[in-house]
Amino acid sequence: MGKRRFRGRNKRLSLVHKQFDTLTLYLTIFIVTLVIILSIISAIINSLANLSVLGWLILLLVLLGTTYLINQVMIILKSHRDERRRKRIVRDAHIAKLKSMHPLEFEHYIADIFRLKGYTATVTPPTGDAGKDVILIKGSDIRLVECKRYNSPKVTRPDIQKFHSAIIDSNASCGYFITTGYFTKPAIEYVSDKPIHLIDLPSLLNLIEQTITENEMTKKVNKIQLT
Repeated sequence: MGKRRFRGRNKRLSLVHKQFDTLTLYLTIFIVTLVIILSIISAIINSLANLSVLGWLILLLVLLGTTYLINQVMIILKSHRDERRRKRIVRDAHIAKLKSMHPLEFEHYIADIFRLKGYTATVTPPTGDAGKDVILIKGSDIRLVECKRYNSPKVTRPDIQKFHSAIIDSNASCGYFITTGYFTKPAIEYVSDKPIHLIDLPSLLNLIEQTITENEMTKKVNKIQLT
């Protein structure tokens, strides 16, 4: 029994020593990195202090050129991302596919549509989403999206009421309730004086077509900017 306790104590001490060694290593790396960074900053400051007017002009041109190149690279990368999204949206833009999607896949599909429209779209967690599936942001404007990938049942008024509460709680300007099905008459009547856009299956297909057309126009503009 005493030997077991002794061995257990040795294991704990060994673990503590390993943790201490790891911490010491990380601390050493941090200090060395900090010293290197400070040395580089100091060297840059000394170099800038000794720059002539011509040197400052050259540095300014280099910075402007670098900024321009970074901006062009960002445009190209965004264009490639949008092109991948556009191809996926076009590929899956038929009724059978939309109705057979997993609900979470459908949420990401809808998020991609709004990304092509210029929004920053964030899909909420599958559980505890508080009545909203996608959060849209463009500048200071916040909008919400609720997705229902239905095959047969219609979206009812209580579903819309829950979504309306989420819009109010989030201080969103408006919301889009999107479904592969349809809405009941009470649900349609409920949103008559509320900032909620109801998008059923035919409207969704129109939205997809409109988004693809807008994206094609944006691509043409970007090509002109790059030339």
